Amino acid sequence: TLKGRHVILATGALSTPLLLLQSASNIWPNGLANRSGFVGRNLMRHYIDILALFSRAPFSKHSTLKELALSDFYCVKGEKFGIIGSFGHMPPTIMVLDDIENDMRTQGSKFSSFFHAMRPLAGWFISRLLDQAGYASLILEDLPYQDNSVSWRKDANGSQMAVNYRIRPSEWERINRFRAMAQKAF
Repeated sequence: TLKGRHVILATGALSTPLLLLQSASNIWPNGLANRSGFVGRNLMRHYIDILALFSRAPFSKHSTLKELALSDFYCVKGEKFGIIGSFGHMPPTIMVLDDIENDMRTQGSKFSSFFHAMRPLAGWFISRLLDQAGYASLILEDLPYQDNSVSWRKDANGSQMAVNYRIRPSEWERINRFRAMAQKAF
């Protein structure tokens, strides 16, 4: 039990509304702070592209990284885009391979078995490639849409979070304009 005059709850874009929605009680039948019914609505994430930057001298995985961010593209000609920032090191190759394999399996890819068989070779190639690059990220802020939401429901398996999120065609166009500006800058 936490007691205080003021309590600040911040567990992230997905978990905060989930926790508030699960806090339903006699006093708050729709969950704490949800009298309006807007908790979990207008979900905003960030569209993030990771750019591999290659140079003549390979980047060292063990070097100290400098953090850098450019907000030059945050607002261009009245249109909101985002920032370009340093990303740091990529995750270990085994994590990248696990993600690729899990995605293939989840999507029912007919190449899943082939990838699994070729995983050692793919790992060697990916590690060589990842080790020779530095990384930057394009971080584009999305816009709030009421149907982009996080919700909570209780079913036979217990609590379950549902995330409803789609990128609209106009957002894809904005993403592509941001990518083109970044490509021209680099």
